[in-house]
Formats: sequence, structure tokens, C-alpha cells
Amino acid sequence: MLNNIERAKNTLKLVNLSLLYFLTLYRKFNCHRYLDYCMSEEQYQKVANKSDLQEGGLLKVQVKDKELVLSMVEGKVYAMDNICTHRQGPLNEGELRGYNLKCPWHYAVFDVRDGKVSDRTVWATNLNSYPAKVDETSGDILVNPDKGTKKA
Repeated sequence: MLNNIERAKNTLKLVNLSLLYFLTLYRKFNCHRYLDYCMSEEQYQKVANKSDLQEGGLLKVQVKDKELVLSMVEGKVYAMDNICTHRQGPLNEGELRGYNLKCPWHYAVFDVRDGKVSDRTVWATNLNSYPAKVDETSGDILVNPDKGTKKA
């Protein structure tokens, strides 16, 4: 009986040492960044492929219950609400010049990087923008529809 207790204690010591070693490596090599990345991946959803969106182009996509417009400026993909806050114009039919997206109906201008309405556009309000990224291996465009933010 005593021999079994000694074996159990030794096993626990090994488990504790293994855990301590893992935590040391975890901190040393910033593994928490990788784990955070993996955990946040679940919230991103594929909405299109990079081949569907040209530089300087616009693309309407649906994700969950949201209608978004994707844009590509200087090779980076941005996502924001597709419906203008003035009279609900479809922004994917608008005109993109640099980072400025102009609504086709009443010409409200929004910055595609953050959904902020131009200071010269007093008849509309800011839109939500969403984190977007491209999987370089597959070309898939991924958007996190749960992390929409609106400039104050």
C-alpha cells in the first residue's frame, strides 16, 4: 500500500514539472498569441474569395444577418455596412476613390477603413466597420461579423 502511495506522489511530481515546463515555454515563446489567434478564428467567416474582388472594387456580401460591402484598397480588404445611413442606398453600387466610398443615391461619403462619414456629409451618420482578412493560401476573404465597430 505504501509503495502505491509513493508511486502516485512521484507521478504527481512529474505532472507538476511537466506543467511548469509547458508554462515556461508558453511565456517564453509567446504561445498565447497563437492560441488567441486560433480561438478568434472561430468568429471569422468566409464571405468571398480574393479573386471575386478587384483592386478599387466593391462587392456586396451577406454574413449572418448583415449585408456588408467589401472593398480593396492598396491590396488590403475592408468590410463595412452596405446600407447608407441617410436613405438606405446600396453602397456596393457607389463609387470608390482611394479610401472614400460615395453613396450612389445622395452622395454621402464614407471611409472604408472605419465606416466614418466625411465631415462634409452632414446628412448621414457613421457606419459599422468589421475586421477583415485574407487567407493567403486559399485567397478566402474572412470577416468577423460579431466585432463591428462604429466611430463615435
